[in-house]
Amino acid sequence: MGLNSSIDDYLGPAAERFFGEGFRRVHHAIRDVHTAMGVEGVFGVQGSAALKYPEDWSTKPGKSELRPHLSTIDAFLVSVELIDLLLVQQFGLDSAGRADAWISAVDFRSGTAPLEDLRDVPVAAGVLRTVPGSGWAGGYVSTVESTVGPIKVLLTVHHSIRVLSARSVSIPCLDEVIGASADRFYGEGYKHHRHRIGALSFGEDRSATARVEVTLGDGRDYPVDLGGAYRPSVSVLDCIIAQSQITQALLYCLDDIDRAESNTLWMRRVRIEAVTPYRPLGNAFESTTRVDKTRLLRIADGVFRSTEFSGSFQGLTSRYSLAHQLPASVADRVSDSV
Repeated sequence: MGLNSSIDDYLGPAAERFFGEGFRRVHHAIRDVHTAMGVEGVFGVQGSAALKYPEDWSTKPGKSELRPHLSTIDAFLVSVELIDLLLVQQFGLDSAGRADAWISAVDFRSGTAPLEDLRDVPVAAGVLRTVPGSGWAGGYVSTVESTVGPIKVLLTVHHSIRVLSARSVSIPCLDEVIGASADRFYGEGYKHHRHRIGALSFGEDRSATARVEVTLGDGRDYPVDLGGAYRPSVSVLDCIIAQSQITQALLYCLDDIDRAESNTLWMRRVRIEAVTPYRPLGNAFESTTRVDKTRLLRIADGVFRSTEFSGSFQGLTSRYSLAHQLPASVADRVSDSV
């Protein structure tokens, strides 16, 4: 297949796409937070999140306004902020200790239906287990389970422990404990990272390769929240944002679909892993995505393509499982294969 200069040539202008620019205009706030020991002996945090999407979060030519739904980006941001709170409340870490902590794995599992009411999303997180570790961040590794609406997130966090606590507290505003949103990378700072995706090519083996450059838009490192000691660096969130676009383009190529006629992609499962928190930012690098397995499914009156992908992204490895309802014209063309 051919070579193209930019992801926009396949998916359209970034300003019209959620993973292009739309995610930067979403505002989220976590409120009514409280910590307590659960019935199964798991110390955790609960609260609610309010997410506000702009009307133009994602647009397609000739189509009416698209209704937003809870995204992987939303689930990851909320989960990390809840972990940041647990690092303070459960492990007694100050801003320096939180900055030394880092995430080496994250696993998303979606619900059975998208969540479109984003005004009061129930959120929770708890540390399932903590074991001695090695390497960076003080020698402990915790497995944290988070739920954000219907999305379940399992994260592996490396951190230190200053003092253990299981004290129940109520926190009206998360910023009072982990710092102002504007000063944290996972508050507002992530919106300033810029993602340039070019030299996109598709292989006959159902793979895609692109040159990606992640740069600081505002020149700030945001050193105080989780992972701050390793910035500036390519984050898990950068991987989600950029590789989702490459994966989307590859998925459309499988059925020769234009984004304008496509339906919303359904994320079924995503797993991203890292072996080090040091992932240099600023220089262009090669990102790859490959189809591992794909099949067509007839569900009700529609035809869906269910596809599993794997990829690499500047020291991060990923696996995606996505489903996409094919447009009627494409479904008719491939119906004999179902």
